[in-house]
Amino acid sequence: MVVDVFISTAGRSGGKKNPDVMVAIICSTFTFFTTSYLTPLVILFKKCKNFLVILFATYIITRFYFISFTHYGFPYRDDKSGDPRVQRHYITHSIRTLYDKQGDIRYTDSGFWFLEMDRNARKTIESLTMPEEPIPQDENILCKSEVFCGLPLLSARQLLPGGFWVPGPAPVVREIGHLKLVLHEKLTTSRHRMHFMITGNYLMSLNIRPKESVTLESWNLTPRLPPETVFNKQKCYFVMITHGLEHETINITLTLKTADEDFKRSLIDVTLVTTHFEHNKEHTSIFANLLGKLPSWTYAVPSVASLKSWTF
Repeated sequence: MVVDVFISTAGRSGGKKNPDVMVAIICSTFTFFTTSYLTPLVILFKKCKNFLVILFATYIITRFYFISFTHYGFPYRDDKSGDPRVQRHYITHSIRTLYDKQGDIRYTDSGFWFLEMDRNARKTIESLTMPEEPIPQDENILCKSEVFCGLPLLSARQLLPGGFWVPGPAPVVREIGHLKLVLHEKLTTSRHRMHFMITGNYLMSLNIRPKESVTLESWNLTPRLPPETVFNKQKCYFVMITHGLEHETINITLTLKTADEDFKRSLIDVTLVTTHFEHNKEHTSIFANLLGKLPSWTYAVPSVASLKSWTF
């Protein structure tokens, strides 16, 4: 029972960690405490070496049998046995649009983001995208310049080190969230207040990254600023927005302070991600075909998303 619990938990730890090590440590610890008292008894045997050889041979034969002739040699199972152990995949079909300070589009692309949930997921992802080779998420074209590598993150739980980006056609995304700068006040030579308005979908995430030499002093979302979220050596304030199907406009006020007076450069980067999990009927044919390639022992959580990024 203990192993079953930790194996399932390790399947959500990301592709950079080896869950076998953790499970092996747990098993070794339990084995040590439950069998250590037998060691003095074994030493008293007249043919101690023969006993140990037989014990070791029994272990090898048993291990070979379970790996070769039972399902224990493969870590995943579908639900036919009534005890499913699936390989999880979060797959997001996304379009990314970046705007410059004047509001013009400076970059746009689209593709599929695969969140690597366990260390065996890469082989499955590669089989789905052949002959296209998946690009590690920390090597995609937007990783050096954009917040969180330009990935359509919805929740902080998705901040795992492993993942892949595969370029592809644009998805069908309706009810896209939109952010608008309503007012920019210059309080002093080094302090600014910016008022934003967010409209659109009921499931969004907002990433706020102050520029170099700029500090976010306060906002109207919480009485105190939370600590910045760190991912891939990048820092930003991460906000998850969820509400009912109908919701009024969200107003956000940010107070910023610059290190230098009469700061002439941009102050912040703001990214708004809109995510839909319920639009299965609107999946493109390419996305539907990709999901259809998944083996029976996998479980996919498909979504479509729109990422928009502005500089103010």
